[in-house]
Amino acid sequence: MWLLLCLGGCSPPASTETASQPAQPPTATPIVNYQVRPFEMPQSVNPGYVGYEQCAECHAARVAECEPTSHFQTCRIPTAERMPANFTSSDPAERSFQLPGSDVVFEMSHRNGKYFQKATRVGEASGTESSIDLVYGAKSISDEVYLSWHADDSMWELPVAWVHANHDWGAAGFDRQQGGDFARQLTVRCFECHTTWFEHVPGTISTYRREGALLGVTCERCHGPGQEHVDFHRQHPQDTVAHGILYPGGLERERLIEVCTQCHSNSVNHKGPALSFRPGDQLEDHYRTVHPHGSESDRVANQIVPLRQSKCFQASEMTCITCHDPHLTGEAPHGMTFKDTCLQCHQPEACGQRTLNPPEIADQCVECHMREYAKINVNFSQVDDLYVPPLRRVNHQIRIDPIAHDEVLLSFLRTRDDEPSREQASTLETRLLEHWRVEGEQRAQEGRFVAAVSAMREALRVVPEHAVSQQSLKQYAQQQQQLDELRLQANSMRQRSTEKAIELFLEVLKMRPDEAGAHGRLGTLYAQQGDRVKAAEHLHRVADIDPDDQYGLSMLGWLAYLDSDFPKAVSYYQQADSIEPFSTKINHLWGASLARIGRFAEADERLQVSLKSDPKNLDAMRELIQVKLLLNDLPAAAELAEQAARLTEHRSVRELMVLAHCQNALDRKTLAADVVQLALGATGNNPAETAKIKQWCQENGVSFGVR
Repeated sequence: MWLLLCLGGCSPPASTETASQPAQPPTATPIVNYQVRPFEMPQSVNPGYVGYEQCAECHAARVAECEPTSHFQTCRIPTAERMPANFTSSDPAERSFQLPGSDVVFEMSHRNGKYFQKATRVGEASGTESSIDLVYGAKSISDEVYLSWHADDSMWELPVAWVHANHDWGAAGFDRQQGGDFARQLTVRCFECHTTWFEHVPGTISTYRREGALLGVTCERCHGPGQEHVDFHRQHPQDTVAHGILYPGGLERERLIEVCTQCHSNSVNHKGPALSFRPGDQLEDHYRTVHPHGSESDRVANQIVPLRQSKCFQASEMTCITCHDPHLTGEAPHGMTFKDTCLQCHQPEACGQRTLNPPEIADQCVECHMREYAKINVNFSQVDDLYVPPLRRVNHQIRIDPIAHDEVLLSFLRTRDDEPSREQASTLETRLLEHWRVEGEQRAQEGRFVAAVSAMREALRVVPEHAVSQQSLKQYAQQQQQLDELRLQANSMRQRSTEKAIELFLEVLKMRPDEAGAHGRLGTLYAQQGDRVKAAEHLHRVADIDPDDQYGLSMLGWLAYLDSDFPKAVSYYQQADSIEPFSTKINHLWGASLARIGRFAEADERLQVSLKSDPKNLDAMRELIQVKLLLNDLPAAAELAEQAARLTEHRSVRELMVLAHCQNALDRKTLAADVVQLALGATGNNPAETAKIKQWCQENGVSFGVR
């Protein structure tokens, strides 16, 4: 059976998981030539990143200038001088956190120079404690998030963070049914934008090699790997012309911008391995850009999309460093103010509002044309408030903004003590409150309750005690909380009751009809029930609602695959790949579908991408072995079969006999016989399996039994 599965025709993949490992150990029969070796994961090779400390040998002043900046400090090791004082408070209440209605208590602590976060369910004798190994959070003005290494070298984001704005703990939505430390895995793309270099273990969500990681966004993220530069100038200290290093200022406009937008954009879906981008590359060669619907779904730092919408950007050659000093985060270049950067192109007299505004605000270019707003896509729930955004960001769409203008004018009028100013301020307050009321209602009607919460928070910045806005904020937060709870219940029910899960996801859609994720899950659940019509209806809705979500297309591809409609499966998987280009699962099943319609060269290409993404994808490896055999590429098939045997620790009869077949086809009879001995040991003395192996040996002229 094992040989028929692998060699006798294209069969459906058994799963999309990595290797299973039968319990029986390999045979103890002596092996003559074959060497049993363990599977070795391919390792990322550091392309020459050396760390900013080596830059400081020659550029001490520049490094000292950069070290305190947000970029350098965006990922760091916890230290006593930077961690919140609550970690060491003698008052247990200041070290603990529990959301209302939750049965999980978090306790923060410090001992022996290390920091910890412990999660315990109410009523349980003990909980799960995790060390805080790294900290996200550049400055003590917004929030800091805590990361923890797990025993398997995976990195996890702990649920409780410190919110500097409110000087208290806050939680970023965690799954209360999860257990353990309730952490969530730290994705590769997230870690990329907080570090200069690390080695990611391919095929994993969040496993990294701890050694050699360069924390923070430091010199080489913008100048490229520095090893060649350092080596050359150590050997030629008298040479003052920079060698072997990139000067970003010399790049053409788009490539210079992309040095920044490798992180400050929505370019998030990998097209290859982590940290492949180098300054000077075209960003789209490495990442696919997504287009979120609404600010609440945006990236943390996506300044480039609104900037490109600006007439200033479109009508000039400006780049990020026109207005920003790349070495001093948050400051204008060359000692200028941000107003000065505007005056590089604009004359004050050209502002139509300048003569209409009070002189005191006439020069507030940035405040009027680049409004500051709450970055609601990052939010925390706290003991007395929900969906709290810890920071405000400047909108990089430079434009005439009536709301920003009214806010600036209102702020000025409130400093005046005359009746006309008070009347005008009252008019502005009413106008702004009405604007945010309408904004909140519209977003709530769309089921975008987080965006509605954000609108009410903006209203309360205008009038902090405004009762109607306070009530609306509470209402929208409760609706979002209800939606979150429904999602949680629906997802947890998927493995227990298909009917109940369908019912809950339909409730989700009542609250938010355009929830792509709910449509996707419903499509899968209906498919499990055998209702292909409803399944297809919901799965098609996923990409219609969210062109950046591949789930519906992938599932439609899988259903077509199960129906043996392989051309249709190829079409769906190709579309899914255009959304998520480096997915091991998509490329594996796309390749398998191509193989089943005889397009072996294309299948070869897709399956190789699948294994590059996850070298432990055993099903993709099996499929590629078969394709290589059909292409008559025996050496490649044998090498892959060897890797499959190692991956299954030489305990899988199937993998070993495929390897024996490949070695025999290459006329390596002795090696084939050795592998047969291992296969015999892996059968666990199963008579039927042993008989099949004996028959194969007889048919192929390979020695059988103890030699």
